Order: sequence, then C-alpha cells, then structure tokens
Amino acid sequence: MPMNDRRTRASRDATGYALVVVSVVLTTLVRLALDPLLGHKAPLIMYFPALVLSAWVGGWVGGLAALVLSALAATYFFLSPHHSLSVASQGDRLTLVIFTVVGLSVSALSASQRRARQQAEDTAAVLREREAFLRESEVRKSAVLEVALDCIITADARGRILEFNPAAEKTFGYARAEVLGRTIADTIVPPSLREAHLKGLGHYLAAGEGPILRQRIEVVGMRKGGEEFPVEIAIVPTASGSLSGDGLSRHDTSGHGGSGRGGVEFTAYLRDITQSKLDQARLSAAAQREALLGRIGQAVLWSPDPAAFQSTALALLGERLAADRCFYVLYDEARNTARIEKDWCREGVPSLEGEWDLTEHGMVVMDIYQTGRTVVVEDVATDPLPPRLVELFLETGQRSYVAVPFFDQGHPVAALTVMMASAARTWSEEEVALVEAAAIQVRGAMEAVRAAQRERESQARQRQFLRDVLASVTEGHLLLCHGPDDLPAPLTPFGGPVALSREGGLRELRHLALDAAVGMPEEARHDLATAASEAGMNAVVHGGGGTGWVSVGEDGTVQVRVEDHGTGITMENLPRAALSRGFSTKETLGHGLKMMLETADRLYLLTGSGGTTVVLEQQRERPLPAWL
Repeated sequence: MPMNDRRTRASRDATGYALVVVSVVLTTLVRLALDPLLGHKAPLIMYFPALVLSAWVGGWVGGLAALVLSALAATYFFLSPHHSLSVASQGDRLTLVIFTVVGLSVSALSASQRRARQQAEDTAAVLREREAFLRESEVRKSAVLEVALDCIITADARGRILEFNPAAEKTFGYARAEVLGRTIADTIVPPSLREAHLKGLGHYLAAGEGPILRQRIEVVGMRKGGEEFPVEIAIVPTASGSLSGDGLSRHDTSGHGGSGRGGVEFTAYLRDITQSKLDQARLSAAAQREALLGRIGQAVLWSPDPAAFQSTALALLGERLAADRCFYVLYDEARNTARIEKDWCREGVPSLEGEWDLTEHGMVVMDIYQTGRTVVVEDVATDPLPPRLVELFLETGQRSYVAVPFFDQGHPVAALTVMMASAARTWSEEEVALVEAAAIQVRGAMEAVRAAQRERESQARQRQFLRDVLASVTEGHLLLCHGPDDLPAPLTPFGGPVALSREGGLRELRHLALDAAVGMPEEARHDLATAASEAGMNAVVHGGGGTGWVSVGEDGTVQVRVEDHGTGITMENLPRAALSRGFSTKETLGHGLKMMLETADRLYLLTGSGGTTVVLEQQRERPLPAWL
C-alpha cells in the first residue's frame, strides 16, 4: 500500500475512534441530565444511537468499542449500585446481557452497511477513473490518427471500414464520411485482387490465422479515381473492444461474431511507396549506368584498337538495354552521307553496316537533328515522318530508336544509336539517360583511343626513321629494335647467366667475354671486353642492376646480352646518346653507348619504359667497311 494511502487511512481511523469516544461521552452526559426524570428506567436505550453511529463511522471495531464504553458507562452511572462496575440486580444483569447482544447485532449490521457503502463508493471511483482513462485514451487515439503520417484504417470482420484517418483520406482520395460502413474490398482494393482479399478474410475468420498478418508486405492499392499504386501494409487483428481503458479484457457476448464491432477487428497501417519505388528505380538505374560506364571504361584499357573498343562498347550497351541493334554513325554533311562502320546486332537482326547516301532517301543530315538534342522515336509508324522514310525504316528494321548526336561547330558529325528492329518501344527516362551517358563516354573514349593510336603510329614512324638514320650513320653498327622479335636469337651459351649489381658481377661478365673470344685478335678481344663492361655498368648505374649472358656461334661470333628493368632511353635522347661522346643524362646510357659502338662490331638496342636490352656481337674476323 502506498505511504500516502496508509497515512490517509490512519488519519481516518483516528478520527473514527475519537468520534466513538465523543458519542459515548455525550450520550452519558445527556442521560445524566435526564436521570432525575428517568431514574432507573431504560438505562441503556439511549446508547443505541451512539452504537449505530460508531459502527457506521468506525466499522465493526468502532461499534464494538462503543458497545464496551457504553456498557461500562451505564454500569457505573445508572445500574445499582451506582458509581461501581459491579451489578447487584439479576434484572440489571439480564438487561446488560440483552444490551450487549442487541448492541453486537446493531454494530454488525451498521458495519455491514458501512462496508457496502464503501464498496459502492470504491466501485464508483474506479468507474469514474476508467471513464476518465477511456476519454483520455480516445483523445490520444484521435490525436494519433489525426497526426499520423501513415494511413490507419480499421475494419470489422465483414471488412466494413470503422476508422479512416486523414492520411488515408489524402492517400486514397476519399473523405472519411464516404467510406465509413463501406467495405475495404469495394473502396481501396483493386478489382483484380478483391477475390484474393475476401478469401484471405474468410480464411482468418475460419482458422484464426493468416499468412500476411502481423508482418510488413507490399501490395497494390487503389485510389478513388481507380489509379493503382504500390503500398506497404501491416495488418493487426484484434478482438473487438478487446482492451478496455483499465487494461481488462472484454469479450464479445453478442453471439454475432463479425457483426458490427463484435468479434474481430483489423487495423491496417499503410504507406504509399510510389515515390520510394521511383527512387529505388532511379538508384538502380544509376548504379547500372555507372556499372556499364565502368565496363566501357575498362574496354578502353583492354582494346587499344578503336574498332575493337567500339565493338565492345556497342555490345555492352545493346545487351544492357535488350535492344536489337546498336551502332555509331559518322555523318559527312558535305556529301550528305551516313557511314556505319560496325554495328552490334542481336542474333537474327540484319546489319546496317556501310555507307548510306541520304540524298537518295530524301534526307538531309541537318534535318535529322534540327533541335540539337537526343532524338527519341517510340514507333516510326506513328511518328510524323514522310511516308517514304517510314517505309524505308520499316524495310530496314528501324522501328524504334534513341539517337544521341554529336556536333562540331554546330554541324552534326556523329551519333550513337540504340534501336529496336521490328517492335515499337517506350523508352524510359532512365534508358535515355543511360544512352546519353554511354554516348558521351564512347565518343570521348574513341577519341582517346584514336589519339593514342595516332600517337603509337607516330612513334612507330619516328622510331623507324630513327632506326634507319642510326643504322646509316653508324654504317650498320647500331640496330634500333622495335620489339623482342627484332633482337638476334641467343647463340650457344658460354657459362651461366651473370647477376649484375653494385656488389659484383661486372668482373665475371668481362672475363666470360674474354674467354669466349679466345682466338680473336687481341685488340678485338679487349674491345669486346670493354663493350661488355660498359653494357654491364650501364645496367647497374641506370637500371638498378640486371643480368648478363655470353654465347658463342658456330662461326666464332661472340654475343654478349645485357638486360635491365630501368626506365629506358627516351626517343629524343637516342641520337645524341649514340653519336655524341660525353653526352649523359639519367635517362640515357651516358657516353657508354658511344664507346660500345666504337668497340663492338654490332649493337642491337631495345629500350622503352619497361627497361633496356643491349646485344653486342663481335665477329672472329672484323667485317670490312661498307665503302670498300
């Protein structure tokens, strides 16, 4: 019991006991005042009101206390002998016994009435408290329904709507008064789903369970105008009035089951997820677009050839959009032609590859892209095109397409086109955006690939020119190689490979060269050793180390091969490194290249960003100069 309740009860009990004493004392004083008139008559009758009052106020204990005090007061003041607690007369004793019995009965009756009154008051207080709680609960419920962002709809076992909050009004387009009493099936469930809805409702009423209850699922709802839209819904069944304000369960006793509010009620919490679905679709489209663009970007790295890259990119785009055809077209406005170099086509779809004379078909390049924006045609059969063009497009399998043009100084020069051959198609905003993004990347990548190819071709021409010049100037002693295939094949190994580093290897390579050249003129032997030392030293200094091999041919030719993985010699430094004594930079072999040319019969040089390979050859007999 709470401390406040205990204090209240203690205070109430003290007041009751004080009233018992006061009532007995007052009764005694009144009887004493009337004693000259009444004498020995009815000495105890006047105490009955005090007994009733005490029992009413103090309950059984109060009545009993009043009875004891009254008996003592009457014995002392009014029964013989006076002013004594002893009773001499047999009649007085009988009177006292009768008073006690009657007093006990009166006290018990009064206490019982008091308890009944108290219980009635307690019950009334509980009922008032429950009523207040219910009123507050209804106020809270109404407030929740009013401000809830989600739709809250309550229906009975027959599916009749009992509650329809403002969010539901806004979402479904009905006023609350319009739908109260009508069934959910006839108002917010699409016709195609009504049978399933009614079956589910009947299944729950029969079995007491349902597969979609108490969980969040996605379904289709219907607005007042008949528009269907996706909703997220959670349904909770409850017994009608199953929870009262005091938390006590109340059960339907009407025997009508789902009739009215009896039986089962269903509360559905719904949310319109149309925007969420659109956002998810946009995010998914963006992710797919980025993935496609990433794959196109990778194709640039793996396809240095423009034609190979174009084929890969078009295939990626066409397959992603489930199109029939995808191609990159180049326009020549002066000749009024369109040239499709290579198109991607789904199996069974004919190619449009080749050059098309637009004049023959009554078309002008500029007329195709007058707006300067992406052209989207869902169906050429219904597009406002000249009948001749419609016939041409249908004959060549160009039914529906998206074309992204590219301009140079206001003139169309190219376009990326994604096309359906025989079926009309509604292109979504996401699909058009994907084609546009891919077109920009494909064009930029193709320009980069073409530029890289032009650069490679230019470098190859420059390298070939330099090779010819160096070979001519050095009278064939220096042969610049384009690749490993241009290097001479290794001869018969003479000793094992020699690791070259700052810690050692140079002396071993020099001695191997000298030993392999035994039988040559002494000057030639030492020239080869000098050239081998220079090649090894350059590998250590400029390449951070390398490997050397010595081999011998059947005709006595000695070959020294040195490889490193440094940064190589740049193209612009090669002529000076080969022809100028003393020229040295970090990117060249220093004056060692010039010395190798002066001491070896032939020098093969393969150099690039991945390293340098030098092959020195010394013949047993020195070749005659080319001018002899």
